[in-house]
Amino acid sequence: MINQVINKEILKEVRLFFGTLIFKEDKLKIVPEELTHNYLFANFNIPQIIKEYYFSPCQDMLTDADYKKFVSSGYVGNAKTTLSPYPFCYNGAFLARKKLFYQLMSLINSNNKYKGKSLKKFSDLFPYFEEYSLGFNEGFNSFEDDCIKKFLPMFPEKSDFINKVFEYVTKEIIFRHSWRNNHSGFTVSMSVDNEFKDGGEIIEAFEDGKFQGYFYKAWSLLLSNSKLFENLFVELLNSKAIPIQNDIVSDVLKASHTMQQNKIYWTLDEDSRTRQLLDLLHKDYHTKDQAKYGKSTVGKQAGSVDGVIYLNNKEYFLEAFNLNSLRKSTIKTHIDKLERNYDSKGIKEKFIIVYYNLKQNTFQKAIEKYKRYISSEHTFVYSRVKDMIEIPIEYTDSRLFITYHSREGKEVMLYHLLLMFPT
Repeated sequence: MINQVINKEILKEVRLFFGTLIFKEDKLKIVPEELTHNYLFANFNIPQIIKEYYFSPCQDMLTDADYKKFVSSGYVGNAKTTLSPYPFCYNGAFLARKKLFYQLMSLINSNNKYKGKSLKKFSDLFPYFEEYSLGFNEGFNSFEDDCIKKFLPMFPEKSDFINKVFEYVTKEIIFRHSWRNNHSGFTVSMSVDNEFKDGGEIIEAFEDGKFQGYFYKAWSLLLSNSKLFENLFVELLNSKAIPIQNDIVSDVLKASHTMQQNKIYWTLDEDSRTRQLLDLLHKDYHTKDQAKYGKSTVGKQAGSVDGVIYLNNKEYFLEAFNLNSLRKSTIKTHIDKLERNYDSKGIKEKFIIVYYNLKQNTFQKAIEKYKRYISSEHTFVYSRVKDMIEIPIEYTDSRLFITYHSREGKEVMLYHLLLMFPT
């Protein structure tokens, strides 16, 4: 792997690698052997609910076909706990599988550099990993002081420490902190003098390592005392709370779910559904249906975006369409229109809403196909800068994802809301 060109083949290796791979000997000896996650899983009886939460970042990286191949080769493990989040190590610092996957994906056909040097082979990233390992070392060794002790009461009890470690591992702050979903790629600095095609400079290697060092130490503490945390995970995963901290996203979800439960809309066209969704939002927001913005696909007249939501002088564009299967050309057409044709100003947040007309028990398979297409096949007008994350929501017949993109050196977001309508 070390001398491989960064391409789709290496992505598959990173995605499915089984075991532990050390790219450089761990001279720093950051993590004592008894605190490595492999050791803890091998020597302690970790509750299944904690195992699955720990492995959750990589569960969507293992397809049914991949798992069947593992089984045909003699593997007998649970699919949910097959792909370790930290299978790679460089100079004592563990690398997160999912983060590395999206970092490498972002380098394919890009001109991004690290310290002015091009990144074409995996070994070209070693200078980045050197800085990363220094950050990982600091994060691992300062976790308690930086993330726990300063937030404890004056006379803490043992339960206070346990609750703070649990909170660190499980809290979900959109765009900033999430064990399960926030595994972003590189942070890239773009010069205002360069065109986007010229690429940018990868930065924050130390900060990336420090963040992963925090997470690794938190899990070391948790796994070595897992029975003390088991009930906290049971309570968390039985909770129906929606960790969404953006009001407009929450309200679009509420309007969508209200429309979804009305059988009148189960068989209607996409325009009727979208008009109803905007009408449900109208009491709290100013909305427009089929507003004229940008240019049409043929470039002669103003394009017609499906909906515009106004709040505090901010605009949010909404593009919606019906699907009954994974029609890649349809998805591409609508996303391209939203990115290229309608938005001439660079709006920070936009919505793609997919109305899936499906038979019962087929929605999950449709979701997986959509995610794979968006993650590995679709070419966005504005390149992705982080991996797609899923926002947990309380209903089974909808899913919400976010993709992050760089536009003129600024980060913009595209929300993908998938709604099922039974046929």
